[in-house]
Amino acid sequence: MKLNGLLKFAKRAGLRLVQCEIARILAKPDKPKDVTLEATDDGVAVSGKNLKSRAVSDPAVRDIAR
Repeated sequence: MKLNGLLKFAKRAGLRLVQCEIARILAKPDKPKDVTLEATDDGVAVSGKNLKSRAVSDPAVRDIAR
């Protein structure tokens, strides 16, 4: 019985941490203007023009989740 309660508590705490991290990433003021961030069920979706190549050359795109 106690183990189930502990597991439920840990799951809720983990979900809260994930939601806080998603909110922090979405609220970043220094993201490039042409890159959009959107919360999804799986986390954060990043969209914009030429993201694959820009992830290598543009530090603002590369470090978006830091």
